[in-house]
Amino acid sequence: MATKSEIARHLKVDPASVNRWAKRGMPVHDLGLAVAWHGTYVRTRRKRNAAAAPVVDPAGDPAARTWRERLDKAAAQRAELALARERGEFFPKADVLSTWQRRFSDVRARLLAIPNKVGGRTSAKALRDEVLLAVEEEIYEALMDVSGTRGDGDE
Repeated sequence: MATKSEIARHLKVDPASVNRWAKRGMPVHDLGLAVAWHGTYVRTRRKRNAAAAPVVDPAGDPAARTWRERLDKAAAQRAELALARERGEFFPKADVLSTWQRRFSDVRARLLAIPNKVGGRTSAKALRDEVLLAVEEEIYEALMDVSGTRGDGDE
């Protein structure tokens, strides 16, 4: 059983630092656990200049350093993306962009063709309502074609 002042003396810090670290999770009931926690979670000038040695946490597992945590997180994200690709849940950006560009190109071409189609079906004497109805029909037909919602009986 250790006291906070014993831990502070051993780590060569003031007791206020030990109190702050205790609030962050430092075990203060055991000197060995406190020293291990300090080695893992507290960055000192000595540690910045020295190579980091593996530190064991109270559970006995190697403690993850900040760089190691980032490395592990990046590896996990890469593995998740690879799994998503295998499952077919992921679409490469280039494929999505290419598909959307083709679809919008199709829509543009169909909509730009409407005046020529309507012009061929109406005469100069056609009433305004007939022209509007013909344009509306062509627009709906073009939209159904590009959306793939045209039924087999519509053609």
